[in-house]
Amino acid sequence: MMEETGLSITNYKLDFCDSLCFGHNLTKDKSTVELHHIGMFYEIVLDKIVDVKREPDGQDSNGAFWFDLADGDYEKLAPFVKMALGKINQ
Repeated sequence: MMEETGLSITNYKLDFCDSLCFGHNLTKDKSTVELHHIGMFYEIVLDKIVDVKREPDGQDSNGAFWFDLADGDYEKLAPFVKMALGKINQ
């Protein structure tokens, strides 16, 4: 959590693991690249609520942001996150 988001956690529980394959436009010539995401989803307890690391790390993270589920603007979310929210809300 610290590496990806900058958050320190005190307590966590693994909810589930999953993967998703999807096409995404990552190239300058606008061609589609097939991506395979594998993720682990946890329930966490934060030490304190703080802003998250927003900057991309140049490797595997485009940064992080808080998302209010009541906001409803799911277009901001990565396909993998949308899939996970569907599983959580079942």
